[in-house]
Amino acid sequence: SVQNICTKYLYKISVQNIYAKMTVEITTTCINPSCDDETDHLSINVKKGVFHCWKCDWGGKIVNNKDILNLLKTIKPVKVIKKPETKGSLINTKEFIKLTDLSNEHQAIKYLKNRNITVDSCIKLQGYYTQTGVLSGRIVFPVKVNDTIIGWQGRTVFDKTPKYLTYGKKNLGVFSLKSLDDYYNFIILFEGIFDILKIPDYGIAILGKRISKEQIRLFTAFLHVKTIFVMLDSDAKEYTLKICDELSEYFNMVPIFIDSGDPGDLSQIEILELCKGGIKNV
Repeated sequence: SVQNICTKYLYKISVQNIYAKMTVEITTTCINPSCDDETDHLSINVKKGVFHCWKCDWGGKIVNNKDILNLLKTIKPVKVIKKPETKGSLINTKEFIKLTDLSNEHQAIKYLKNRNITVDSCIKLQGYYTQTGVLSGRIVFPVKVNDTIIGWQGRTVFDKTPKYLTYGKKNLGVFSLKSLDDYYNFIILFEGIFDILKIPDYGIAILGKRISKEQIRLFTAFLHVKTIFVMLDSDAKEYTLKICDELSEYFNMVPIFIDSGDPGDLSQIEILELCKGGIKNV
């Protein structure tokens, strides 16, 4: 019976709620036999018809929302191949230095001033400086899956190559000020962290020009906004259009093209004006 199915898979909400509230998100223990989940890592967005386990990365689409329980019974699980653990972490957050502890003559502070970025805006986005480890000589920010930090990205202040370096599971995370389900009305999708410093309350960075399938799952499962503006660097027109195409099934997508440079060179007012103009051109 339906009740037995729910009991078997440890649902935390009643069967009535599944059909009465088609906008709910179900969180439960992953049913993939290859997953060792014990703490409710399987998320099912009933409204958008997607499911994903943050423990084993098993997920996909649900064609019909009414078939959720049947899907949980019958879908064939994938074999999870666990990667070997890295011996010794190269990131020691205990050695991160607060930006407010750096002198005005420090290269990191000079770099921020040259880009018209305030220390306060970096602190708001949990930015630090580190002079040790694989990200040494960089201003670093956390890469997250919602509120869970899964890695760090650092921007060199000494002209090292590459300019941006990511440690952790970059394809699984996004950079934002808030949890994805805390955004309303619209978001602006950028390439990098420094792009959203000018407009942190609406900006989300995908840490590159391409959006991964894991990031698409994140957005479709947790973002409740109607409109997504895509504003990548000036050399990324084809990537902008591709992202719009990949997410158009779920959101009202508006491509925004800038003439030169990257959005981090613009002010908040300029960014918003471009978005307004983008709506008119759609």
